[in-house]
Amino acid sequence: MDNKYKEDVKKLLLIYKYNPDYRDELYDRLFSRNRNKLLIAMLDSFEQEISNFSYDGENDITYLFTLFELLPDVIRRNQFLQQTTINRFTDIHRNINDLIHTKPTNLTRDETKRYKLLKNILFKMEDTILKFHYEIPDDYDPTKGDYISYIIFKTKNLNHFRNAIDEFPYIINIKLKDEIPLINKVLEEYLKALDKYVSDINLGPIDDLIYYKKVFSMIMKSPKLALNDEDKEVLLNMLKDYTNNKDLSVVRQREKLSYFVNSIMLTVLGEEEDNSLTNLNYEYEVHDSFKASHNIEAKKIYVLNKELQGKRKRRKIYTFDGEGAYELDDGLSIEKRDGIFHLGVHIANPMKYIPHNSVLYDEAKRRTRSLYCGTECIPMYPFNLSGDLMSLNQGEYRYALSHYFDIDARTGELLKYSIKDEIIKVTRNCTYTNFNEDIVHGSDDNNYYDTLLHLCEVAPILSRVYDENSVYQEYHSDNSRTIGTSVVEKCMIYTNYNLAKLFSDRGLPYIYRCHKINEKEVKEIEDLQARIKLRSDDKSVLRDLEMLKNMFPRAYYTLNNVGHEGLGTTYYSHVTSPLRRFADNLATECVFKFILDDYTSEDIKRYNEYIEQVSEEINQKRRTLDDYELTRIHRK
Repeated sequence: MDNKYKEDVKKLLLIYKYNPDYRDELYDRLFSRNRNKLLIAMLDSFEQEISNFSYDGENDITYLFTLFELLPDVIRRNQFLQQTTINRFTDIHRNINDLIHTKPTNLTRDETKRYKLLKNILFKMEDTILKFHYEIPDDYDPTKGDYISYIIFKTKNLNHFRNAIDEFPYIINIKLKDEIPLINKVLEEYLKALDKYVSDINLGPIDDLIYYKKVFSMIMKSPKLALNDEDKEVLLNMLKDYTNNKDLSVVRQREKLSYFVNSIMLTVLGEEEDNSLTNLNYEYEVHDSFKASHNIEAKKIYVLNKELQGKRKRRKIYTFDGEGAYELDDGLSIEKRDGIFHLGVHIANPMKYIPHNSVLYDEAKRRTRSLYCGTECIPMYPFNLSGDLMSLNQGEYRYALSHYFDIDARTGELLKYSIKDEIIKVTRNCTYTNFNEDIVHGSDDNNYYDTLLHLCEVAPILSRVYDENSVYQEYHSDNSRTIGTSVVEKCMIYTNYNLAKLFSDRGLPYIYRCHKINEKEVKEIEDLQARIKLRSDDKSVLRDLEMLKNMFPRAYYTLNNVGHEGLGTTYYSHVTSPLRRFADNLATECVFKFILDDYTSEDIKRYNEYIEQVSEEINQKRRTLDDYELTRIHRK
């Protein structure tokens, strides 16, 4: 290649931004001759500047940013030139990384500027490679299409979708196998979810509706989205057609339809979302206050039960919670005699205060659980009940469902398990910080310190009933886990396990907490991995899919026990947090009806149907409530 041509190319890069008349003339002349030759000359200039780069140098290399603007046009629709660019960029990328990692320790002001310039060039390189892969639908790598489709429409995991578009920002412009643009397909799924939601007179499942609304909004807000006015008109017409063909008789259904259709229309038109809490609560079907009927019922219950009295017990009961916990719904007691641990797990019992026909019961069922938004709590029951009357507060008599376990300290065998409906008084409310500090430094209260020691002793025995999967453990890891949290967690899992096993062994109606690997879905991911490896061996995508394959689906509530594979146990339930989870209330109801009371075949039939219905209602709202908590924290 002659030097004059190389000089002309460098001149083009230098004057591109500052002399548009000459730029266009020179570019047309160079481009019309030979795109391959032009590309090589551009890459040669790039490589030479990086090879000659030094932190104390003075040569201006900002002109290289022009190269990134011209490259996509030069190599577009030409796989050979694209591959050539990738190969050369790989070497240059490595050289820039070496320069960045070997920078001087104490940079001067000018050297710092050159360091930042080098990093910006590196980012621009990566962005350009993505751009010519994904900006034009004809040019995108089909493996990414398969990948993003699986993330959006199968796993329905917002974090994975967010990570995917961070890594491949132009992937949002792809067309799927049926030639439908990704954004159109997401809107289709949104309208299906909306139809299911508003077609139910009591309003149907909301999880998918909120999920696809989020995905749609994330795509529309991306600066990489290639969407012209014609494309927007197609989306708006999809929404108009759906609305025109939907005839609803109930006012609430029409209101919700109007809200969700108009909300998406405004997103298409580029309008800012309404970030008010009022709007957020309406969208997510969350009430952050109670109605007058709920509050007056709560007051009546409080007045009738505030003077509750019980018998003094020999056992000392302690609660352990995080700092500032709102609802104290579990306490522990333990003694060790003659080689046997006598462990008591004492659970607050709201069912003793709240009748089944109470409006508070109905509202707790609708809410399904308490919400924790940073320092805020939106409780499942009014605070004067969940945070006071029903809470296991120090020195107060409270209704409780106590689970008593006699455990052989040597073999770990469960010698006896009994459940008692009783009134207890907590000796002391403690925090996890108290537990952690006192187990190390000791305490003047011998009974309390013995309790801590015995709990630490029995904890490894309790953990034998489950074998947490390492991937599940990593995905659900809690950075705040300490000695105290770990010991209390083991006591609760042990209780949840044994109660679920008791119901399963007896074949009685119960609400189980299950976690099951879907082998069909694992096979789908493995097939997708194989296709991607065959096409491109894209390590980042393959790594993400491997993570997905080993990440279990969400745990769910069900009438039919299939075990909990994440925890590695055959039986599991939730019964230890009834002040904050409705599922635990239902588990408590089952204990009263089928363990502590008499029952009929009609009771079995009725509870089977009821558990099935409630389980489904809770499962359909869980993802939305999780998202609400995060969204509310973020908006605050």
